[in-house]
Amino acid sequence: MLLATAAAQPGTIREIRGLLLPDDFADRLHSAVFASLAGLAHRNDVVDPVTILWEAQRRRILTAGPYTPDQVLQLCQPIEVLAPGAPGGARRSPPTLRAF
Repeated sequence: MLLATAAAQPGTIREIRGLLLPDDFADRLHSAVFASLAGLAHRNDVVDPVTILWEAQRRRILTAGPYTPDQVLQLCQPIEVLAPGAPGGARRSPPTLRAF
């Protein structure tokens, strides 16, 4: 959910980068996607599905490993969250990431 929030709200990537490093992620794909997002933010590039995949390709995430573009994009997709106690399973947006 952190990667999806960062992709949806690119302005938060710089704040997250001050708290986390790619090596802080246990999963290699999560680490690589975070590094891609951080690289885009560092260069002030647009963060969208096309640039995320471009950066992943540039970093050889898609060519050197078993990962597919769909797996990369799936990590960057916002998820729908069920509102607690909402009738009929009403949905709400994922929470906004805020700096501490």
